Amino acid sequence: MNILKNTFTALLTAALTATTLAALPGTGTESDPWLIQTRAHFDEFAADPNYWDDHTRLETDIDLSDKTYNTAVIAPDIDTANHFQGTSFTGVFDGNAHSISNLTINSDEIDRDYLALFGCMEGEASAIKNIHLTGFTVTGLGHSVHWASLCSINENGQIINCHVTNSFVGLRLQNDATFGPNIVAGLCAENYGKILSCTATDITVSGFSYVGGLCAQNIGRIEFSHANCNTFSNSSAGGLCSGNLGTIKFSYANGTTNGGSAVGGLCAANTGTINKSFATGNALGTGNEVGGLCGGNFLGSISDCYATGEASGANSVGGLCGINFKASITRCYASGNPTGNENTGGLVGKNERGFIENCYSTGKVSGNINLGGLIGKNIFGGIKRSFWNLESSEIQTSAGGLAKTTAQMQIPSTFIDDGWVVNDLSSGTPGWYMPVNDYPKLVWQHADTAQVPYLTGKSISSAQNALMSAGFATGELVYVNSFTIPADKVTSLSVFTGGYVHTSVPIDIYVSAGSSADGSPSNPFEIACRTDLESVNQDLSAHYIMTNDVFMGFDKIYSEPVIAPDTDNGTEQFDGIPFNGSIDGRNHYISYFTISSDNPLMALIGAIGSEGEVTNVQLESFDVTGRGPIGGLCGINDGLIEAVSISADIYCTLDFAGGLAGKNNGTIYSSSAECEITGGESVGGICGINSGSLNNCWSEGICKGLVNVGGLCGFNTQSIDNSHSNSRILSFSDGGNIGGLCGRNDGRITRSYATGSIEAPSDIVGGLCGANLGILEKSFAAGSVIGNSFVGGLCGNNYADSIIVSCYASGSVTAHRFLGGLCGLNEGRTSNSYATGDVTGEQGSVGGLCGENRGGIVELCYAVGSVTTDDYYHACAVTGINIELEAVIRNCFWNTETAQTDTGYLTDSDWPGTIENVTGLTTTQMQTLATFTNAGWDFVGETANGTEDIWRMCTDGTAYPRLWWEFAAADITCPDGVNLSDLAALSNTWTLSPDQPNFNPRADFNNDSTIDIADLTILAENWLEDTG
Repeated sequence: MNILKNTFTALLTAALTATTLAALPGTGTESDPWLIQTRAHFDEFAADPNYWDDHTRLETDIDLSDKTYNTAVIAPDIDTANHFQGTSFTGVFDGNAHSISNLTINSDEIDRDYLALFGCMEGEASAIKNIHLTGFTVTGLGHSVHWASLCSINENGQIINCHVTNSFVGLRLQNDATFGPNIVAGLCAENYGKILSCTATDITVSGFSYVGGLCAQNIGRIEFSHANCNTFSNSSAGGLCSGNLGTIKFSYANGTTNGGSAVGGLCAANTGTINKSFATGNALGTGNEVGGLCGGNFLGSISDCYATGEASGANSVGGLCGINFKASITRCYASGNPTGNENTGGLVGKNERGFIENCYSTGKVSGNINLGGLIGKNIFGGIKRSFWNLESSEIQTSAGGLAKTTAQMQIPSTFIDDGWVVNDLSSGTPGWYMPVNDYPKLVWQHADTAQVPYLTGKSISSAQNALMSAGFATGELVYVNSFTIPADKVTSLSVFTGGYVHTSVPIDIYVSAGSSADGSPSNPFEIACRTDLESVNQDLSAHYIMTNDVFMGFDKIYSEPVIAPDTDNGTEQFDGIPFNGSIDGRNHYISYFTISSDNPLMALIGAIGSEGEVTNVQLESFDVTGRGPIGGLCGINDGLIEAVSISADIYCTLDFAGGLAGKNNGTIYSSSAECEITGGESVGGICGINSGSLNNCWSEGICKGLVNVGGLCGFNTQSIDNSHSNSRILSFSDGGNIGGLCGRNDGRITRSYATGSIEAPSDIVGGLCGANLGILEKSFAAGSVIGNSFVGGLCGNNYADSIIVSCYASGSVTAHRFLGGLCGLNEGRTSNSYATGDVTGEQGSVGGLCGENRGGIVELCYAVGSVTTDDYYHACAVTGINIELEAVIRNCFWNTETAQTDTGYLTDSDWPGTIENVTGLTTTQMQTLATFTNAGWDFVGETANGTEDIWRMCTDGTAYPRLWWEFAAADITCPDGVNLSDLAALSNTWTLSPDQPNFNPRADFNNDSTIDIADLTILAENWLEDTG
């Protein structure tokens, strides 16, 4: 009887099990997925990991209201360890536009992590898509991590078109302020993959820290998604995402975000990229770092974004961003009203070593300490072409930016005159448009623009159809040679792919005409698109020409150089195969190149070899991040770079960063850089370190670093000639060797100048060169210089055995001590030079020419600037102190009427050195030729003191002496101006060379060692020019 009973029970149990846990219909393939048609099917799928690696499709709505779970429903964590310990979901789950509703997860009885519908999804092949979740409640004990509605952690998979509404994730009761879950979000707690076209609306999300409306921590990509949630956190709360280490694009948040510190309407903290996104909700914090869009931007990038909500907190509160630290904000605006106690700004509360460009704010700014219409406080940061509304902000001052009235901020010329791209709706370039009687808006906000699709490699008909589907009209077909794109396939478009263009603009299609090239010098390969450029790696010794502009892509981020990448990545030494071919850009552009890595040698080209050449190409809108040496064009150059220009943002985590090259061992000629460059040691506008030749180059922008920082070159060991920089120079610390042109010079600098300002809390700072251990000749500096000690208008420290000759400085100098109008400390030889800038010191050793002459020689020089210091007895018109027996000052002068001191120099009581004919004179005396010729100065028009004709003064009583090379090209003789006397002087030395009698080197205008028709042409070009 018992046997029959047991048999019957077993059969009944088996039957019930077969009914309840029936195998799913389908085979689990992409074409024949497992089908969930009932609640029983769903339970079967959730219980059996064997399904989780396959394709599954939901065929009905699922209601889970009858059960309370205490773990994730699918792919749950199986213990309480810190890391996920269960079986991950690695397949594809297609919700098929159905819903799953009323899920309740409550782990009150045990402290559990990874609570969501899916605990963990893993792998690039994994995906969850097309599902709607509603009525979810996820809660439990408060010491857990990774809570969300859909997925706790996405390891490299894709979440596409998923939506959650009317749900709650977090802790309902918080009796202890230090109590609560971490990494909590409305949709996905932690994302390493992609979240695309997803939403979280009408959701409450709460936790102790790292709380986001859609995602808590994003290390991957979030695009075309939004959140409308109420978020609550003790710290790190974001309307869309708490922490972003990846990319957020085309996304927004419009809920209210509440927290302590690190609170942002879109993102609490950003170390990645946020682009074309916005926040309209309020960011309400009680602590520090609160912003309408982002609480803190740390080493990250925010571009083409805006915020309109209120922001309130204690310290570092901004309408857009609370703090911007070593990070960039470009083309952004804020209209909300920020309120804080300290460091509060309409756009950014505190900008520390960060970069802000093309931005504006209009909100009312309220607070107590360090209030700014645009920026509350700025610490060695760069703010360019940015504005705030003087009227609506009710703030008259700012730590950066320009104040404008409402009327001024609603007319295009205000912004166009300052370099903004406004009302360009025809190219796809990121920029602005101006609505009538309104402030600028971002191009992608315009209702009549559409995004341009990527069409390279498509057929002509496919490309035309895609453009028409996007709302565009097609223009002409333009055929170009391409060495990789097959004939009659699309290479590129006349507008930027991924950009926003007005739909009325016809778009031309560039089509490959094929190629018969063999890569020889006479038959080079043709580069017409990004694919061609990437294919240069196939032959690094071939010759190439560009046949069209190349757009690298708004979305493409490279992790290694496009051409000639390094193979080691461990050291600054290049171990790969360098580029030894040639690229002739034919004045075409390569634009919007982004590369980011922790490795060294990040650039478009890893290394250019000794036989390599890159010429005639314009590099535009580059963004380079890596470990040095890095540069926009190349990490290392051993070859030739000629006629190359670049605009770039470059961030180097260690040393050797330059606009074009990290290290230059070859030749860079007739090239330029407009860059924002940040690095450690050896940072320069053109190159970080120059061990080759820089000739006829120029730079402008901002260079920031620790040691050896210069506008053109951080560290020069060879030659810089006929070059200049207008870069602003900033130093982060008390490092040293900071200069307007070159941080440290161990080589030779000739016929070059710097005009940018320098701000450095450092020692050894100079308007042209921080430290000179070589030769400075026929060069000048005109920018203001601020430093600590050993600071000069031209050079911070002119070391022993070094030379300054025929140079001048005109910028003001401000420092603590050891500062001079020309040189802070002179230990070498300074001659035939002058300084006109005002010198202001705090303590001793302050001089109109040199702060201290320590064993060096200063001769045939003069100073006319004012010299003041708190320590009056060390403010001297020529040299603060002359010390050591070898120290010599002779035949030097100062202006007694302008110096504001009666003391020309001081000497050390034990080692006074030598003082000969160092005299203070009136302005009239210093503008009289005889004053100087009687002291042995060599002037144009006299031979008693030499025939080099170093100085020039044509008329008494009009100006101080000037160096002959300052005058216009071809202005050889007195009177001032290029006239018949100069033509006569040229005739007297016609066809002569330097080894012949009567050769006049000043008539050799092009420095080719002969006087010929080329020099006559230069004289004609400057005819009647007057620079006297």
